[in-house]
Amino acid sequence: MVVSPTYGAMPVGKFYETLFADTLSADVKVRSIYRATCDASRWIAHFDYRWARRSVPEVAVQIIDLFEIQDGLIHELRIVFA
Repeated sequence: MVVSPTYGAMPVGKFYETLFADTLSADVKVRSIYRATCDASRWIAHFDYRWARRSVPEVAVQIIDLFEIQDGLIHELRIVFA
């Protein structure tokens, strides 16, 4: 499951399908990546994100993604605009 401020809550596959169809261009600069000390399946990524989408102005924001990984795949993702 992905929870996104832009698209709401949806299954991971549907989220990426929607994101890729909506994106004209994107630029990502990773600031930091952290792994939880108490649970190796939980990760956090902090990055700068410049995103051009169809029918809306380009945005430049900092984003924090909270990941839960299972069997090498994203099981849950929560996106936070910082």
